[in-house]
Amino acid sequence: MVRANPVYTSQTCSRCRVVDANSRKNQAEFVCTACEHTAHADVNAAPNILGAGRPCQPVETSAPAGLRSRNP
Repeated sequence: MVRANPVYTSQTCSRCRVVDANSRKNQAEFVCTACEHTAHADVNAAPNILGAGRPCQPVETSAPAGLRSRNP
């Protein structure tokens, strides 16, 4: 078990990561003001809490293997 700080997890979009208190319409409704992602507020917050308890993962920046050029 890992402790995660829940601060702003209910105001952060789990899709685009924008933090905005206005995205939390009410206790149950989350609608992102940036990307318009809609979800139950608790369902949206869950991936944010999960991510808060994990170290940052490197992001793959190159094209998928099937799309890479065969010529160096």
